Amino acid sequence: QLPPARDSSSAVYGGTNRNPGGVCYVFDATVGRLYPGQSNDVVCLALSDGSVRVLDQRAGEAVATVRGMDESHLTALCLSTEEGVLLACGGRGCVVAYDTRTFSVRAVLEGYGRPVFGAAVVPRELAKEHVLTERRGEEGSVVMTWSTDTCLRFYELGADNAMMRHVVQHQNFPVYTAAFSPGQGRRLVSVSYTHLRAHETSLHLVCRLLLEK
Repeated sequence: QLPPARDSSSAVYGGTNRNPGGVCYVFDATVGRLYPGQSNDVVCLALSDGSVRVLDQRAGEAVATVRGMDESHLTALCLSTEEGVLLACGGRGCVVAYDTRTFSVRAVLEGYGRPVFGAAVVPRELAKEHVLTERRGEEGSVVMTWSTDTCLRFYELGADNAMMRHVVQHQNFPVYTAAFSPGQGRRLVSVSYTHLRAHETSLHLVCRLLLEK
């Protein structure tokens, strides 16, 4: 159990009747280094009060408490060491991208009207080939997000903003998790309760499997 963040403005998760002690719940965790060259791994926790707690993995001591979402819990985290970005997914439909050196907000990703279930940083080569086709000059990081609205959304992170670049729509297919293959991400798999779908890097659907119940 963790105490709420000192500057938390979120209501007690679950309501005061169900959670009279104001317990702060952990909804997701990820382990890794915040940026290239960092000596120790950290543990990042997505909490029900809308904040992110960053702990030193060895000492267990807090490195930072990052204000996440106001009036919303966090659902998932994604830490990208190479890109120096921490993605915090919210229960009210947006994702906040933090710079992992300063914990300042790099961008807010919007477009959902329901909880975002996860996010991932798109492998750079894949982003250059298939997402940043309209970009001129230096490319930024590209983030993929998913939710129950049947969409995989792709955003380009800029200075304090994000621009949506691509949307993959699956009719009647809520996306609960998604992942790229290791390395350059030549395959992308997205999953619901009953289906698994595989994509080529052009983001065109090539396979649909009905999973055995």
